[in-house]
Amino acid sequence: MVVDRTAALVSLGELQARSMQALIAAYGGGQPDYERIGDYLPLGRQFLAETEAYEECWPGSFQVNTVAGPLVQSLSMYADWLESSGDRDKATALRQESDGIATRLLNADQQAGHLRTRAMEAAAVGRFQDALIGLEHAQQEFLREGRRIEAAQTLLQLANVYEWLGDYARAMSTMDAAQSLVAEQLAGGPPSSSAVAASITEQLATVAEGGTGLERVGEDALGLQRLHFELVQGRARVSRRLGRYDEARALFEQARPFVEEFTPAGVDFHLAAIAIETGNLDDAARLLQRVAPEFDNGLLRPRRGALRQLQSDLALGQGDLSGALASADAGVAEQEA
Repeated sequence: MVVDRTAALVSLGELQARSMQALIAAYGGGQPDYERIGDYLPLGRQFLAETEAYEECWPGSFQVNTVAGPLVQSLSMYADWLESSGDRDKATALRQESDGIATRLLNADQQAGHLRTRAMEAAAVGRFQDALIGLEHAQQEFLREGRRIEAAQTLLQLANVYEWLGDYARAMSTMDAAQSLVAEQLAGGPPSSSAVAASITEQLATVAEGGTGLERVGEDALGLQRLHFELVQGRARVSRRLGRYDEARALFEQARPFVEEFTPAGVDFHLAAIAIETGNLDDAARLLQRVAPEFDNGLLRPRRGALRQLQSDLALGQGDLSGALASADAGVAEQEA
């Protein structure tokens, strides 16, 4: 069948515009909108399929990896969101789709990002050796590609794994190494949310107009903002574990504006834990009552076992042994689920 190149290019341009509009709607606010990511996926798949078909007819017309990259990332993010809502089968299928596209079409830099995503998924299910190896490999690949922000983000995630394993000294030193990679870029503080949103819109508009998007102004702005506040929160968590409670409280409050955009309970949950550990049980009860509804749905749903653990600790501190046991039993049931 003879394909008219002009007609194919017009069709592809229209599809690109619709796909970019969907991406801007999903990410343009500076934070991901998961329902809109779901709306983008069919368009992203169609845009990629037609771009590949065009490349097959007229090789060298497009950089297919720039079309595949947002789709791979969005598939993985949407899979995480679905799994947090309990739909594991669909999440698994989406991750398999993402892996297939990544293997076929992504460049070395993008492959490193995909490797990092899979490493953190391994950590989440307790495969810590796989996670450590994957994160170290990804970090080396990012440095080789000159992506210092991404390399620093990978070091931070490596620090998180050390934190989960209880190696707090190594977690802190790894966070220091991450900070040093981007110290110059963060010398004036992190980008504001409005600056991030503007940068993302600028980058997506550049791609929609036929540019390469390789300047990554939006991705870098968002990455720097996230990295700064995740380092603050990571140091706060480790300080809490080391018993440096005043330092931990101050760091959690510093991170609060950013953290609460993602997880409204993210700071008060840890402050409740500090309150229990320091014997301020009334404060702990008030904070836990405030955050408990946030664990019923969304991204915190899989973490409800951790909430039950704190509720059990609180009940134990109050002398309510039966209540402590009931919360502990409920937490075990959550982990099994």
